[in-house]
Amino acid sequence: MEKDEKPSEKEEKEARDEKKQEESVIKEKMSSCIDTVSCFVTKHTRDVIVATILFFGVVIAFFHHLWGGLIIGVMGGTYFSDEIIQFFGNLVRQFEQQGMLRSLIILGIFVSFFILAPSIIIGGAVAMGIRHLLVSK
Repeated sequence: MEKDEKPSEKEEKEARDEKKQEESVIKEKMSSCIDTVSCFVTKHTRDVIVATILFFGVVIAFFHHLWGGLIIGVMGGTYFSDEIIQFFGNLVRQFEQQGMLRSLIILGIFVSFFILAPSIIIGGAVAMGIRHLLVSK
């Protein structure tokens, strides 16, 4: 009977060793994942902050349209201010190239966006203005 007990103890020990190896692999993968996330956050801090605030702005917009829209507008204006200014700087030239009718149509679209979502546009404009006053190139 002692011979039967020894192999089972050996099997139990092997099973425990395998379980420990599996647990160490899982811990290593979790550690790697956490390191990857923390590495991403440290390299892209501004993007993570903007995305987090933007997420909360979208959630708040479901309940309070004005405040949620302002948060979204401020984050969009802060993040894309250079691109927006470049777009509107080229807009006059685009109007000249497109002709009067197409220019009026695009202007009507911009006005309708302002009517439908004024807080987003106002928040974006304020953020762009403040950013360009504070940050000089």
